[in-house]
Amino acid sequence: MSETSETLNMSVSLITGKKGKKQVFVIFSDGKRQAEISYPKLEVLSNNGFEEKEIAALKFYMKRNKALIISKAKGISLLDAL
Repeated sequence: MSETSETLNMSVSLITGKKGKKQVFVIFSDGKRQAEISYPKLEVLSNNGFEEKEIAALKFYMKRNKALIISKAKGISLLDAL
């Protein structure tokens, strides 16, 4: 990793449905770099500054922490977000 903050923040969207399939969008940011990855496909939707090795580590984290990500997504209320 090059010139990064020591803190990596993770933001989780509410669960969305697309053609009957549920998904969650997760954004990782350290203040300088940002990546958005969909779950469960683990598709990189955007990447601004993370190296491929770091993206692989973020995907691994998401696989290992499925329950946490889903729990956070379920806890989001659309009305509270407005």
